[in-house]
Amino acid sequence: MKVIFTVLLLNILLASYEAANNTTTSEEVYNPLEDEHSLFLWRNSFIKENTFRLNEQQKQMDGILKENQEITTVFKNVLNEQERQMEGILKENQEITTVLNKQEKQMNGILTELQEIKTELKTVQHEQETQLNEILKHVQEGNDEFKKIQNEQKWKINDMFDQIKGISNKIVDHTEEMELVNQFKMGANGQWTTILRRMDGSVDFYRNWYEYKTGFGNPPHGEFFIGLKKLHLLTTAVPDVELKIILKTWDYEERYAFYDGFQIGNEMQKYRIKYLGTYNGNAGDKMRYHFGRSFSTFDEDNDNAERSCANKWKGAWWFGDCFYSHLFGPYRQKEKANTYGIVWNNPEWKGEYYSFKYAVMLLRPKVAK
Repeated sequence: MKVIFTVLLLNILLASYEAANNTTTSEEVYNPLEDEHSLFLWRNSFIKENTFRLNEQQKQMDGILKENQEITTVFKNVLNEQERQMEGILKENQEITTVLNKQEKQMNGILTELQEIKTELKTVQHEQETQLNEILKHVQEGNDEFKKIQNEQKWKINDMFDQIKGISNKIVDHTEEMELVNQFKMGANGQWTTILRRMDGSVDFYRNWYEYKTGFGNPPHGEFFIGLKKLHLLTTAVPDVELKIILKTWDYEERYAFYDGFQIGNEMQKYRIKYLGTYNGNAGDKMRYHFGRSFSTFDEDNDNAERSCANKWKGAWWFGDCFYSHLFGPYRQKEKANTYGIVWNNPEWKGEYYSFKYAVMLLRPKVAK
């Protein structure tokens, strides 16, 4: 292979040399054919020179080939080493994979055991919850029974206290009522007992039946009503009772209405006006219409009207259909004096719309003439 390469290279160089010599001018052309000997010498010289060059190049090529062979050997060694390392790594990976597979099997076994334990724990927990609920149910039943007994005892105790309180209040009320009646009886010498005062609107008179029964307000000097129960006691404490009503206008004109007899019934009789004596005075006989009427409040309607008079006129009184006098109506200030309020309907005085500044109702045992 090397010989063939060498011969081909010599032929190429020779052809190149001849072509170069043929390019000279016709005057300078040298024809070696004219001198065969010279040509032979030239060829030998050319061959020697180029053979030397070829040998040098061959040596260089051999060096390069040797270097390449050494590099190839080194590369092969490196590749072999890397291959051995890769085999070692693969082997290690295979061992690791084997260990991981083993650990995975162990973990799966552990997880299976944990799942079984979890299931068993749930079962135990459910059983314990059932037992606990059953215990709590019994405890709750016991607590409910205890609370029931406790509440019953509490109700009984409260009922006893209420009864005691009621008895005490009745004793106090009865004592106060007897004292009031005794004081009233002692007033036979002409002393009046105030049962109603309206003077400044400081007390609301739009109240329920119970409050009118027991009384309310700020006695003895403020606005108040003594109460129907006490009023019944006073009007029945002595054979004859006198009633006096005093009214004052916003321009301070004062008039009165006097009745030489007055009596109301008890609660079962709805505190009806049972007796109203002869009228005397200058205010007008405006209680006469209410004689025989029962008392009414917004929650106890005893009037003769289709609609509750107490609700309509925001007060309470011995209504019929509805009134000619109404001293328990709303208190109106001066600027609203011509609005229904504290009414004494006398057309010859202030008329039906006027609301008075001041009104009192007074009682006393009848004074002997």
